[in-house]
Amino acid sequence: MGPVDARALSKTLFERLESLEEGTLEYSYVRNTLVELNLALVKFAASGSARAASRWRTSSRSAPSA
Repeated sequence: MGPVDARALSKTLFERLESLEEGTLEYSYVRNTLVELNLALVKFAASGSARAASRWRTSSRSAPSA
């Protein structure tokens, strides 16, 4: 599935999720489908956050103290 298709399907699933009651099987199914559909994006964002945190820790260690 391409990014355009995934985005369109995600939009539809988010709209559906809003109309469902949290805790129901259907809500869980739609939520889990969204997670799986966007897992690559989640991993990419998480890896970027880890790199940013690592850069911050490195730069804060080398900063001169007052």
